[in-house]
Amino acid sequence: MPLYDFRCPQCEHAFEIRRSFSEGGPVPCPNCQAETLQVYSVFSFGGRTSGPQSPMDKFKGSPRGKQYAAMADVAVNKVMKDIKERN
Repeated sequence: MPLYDFRCPQCEHAFEIRRSFSEGGPVPCPNCQAETLQVYSVFSFGGRTSGPQSPMDKFKGSPRGKQYAAMADVAVNKVMKDIKERN
């Protein structure tokens, strides 16, 4: 079964849930029981023993990697702000 990432727009708790493709519907936050949002992330294929495990791994620790991480943080914070404003 796939592993899905969720984040709560109220308390900002992030967590993972393993569930089947057929399961749907809202997922309550384990902390505050508010409805959460699915966070989409990069995935990697397992089984490799060498080389980067995800496309971003080759940038870890480099100036470009820090820039990409900062850009991702800005994007997530903007989405969270938009969600809070809608509620």
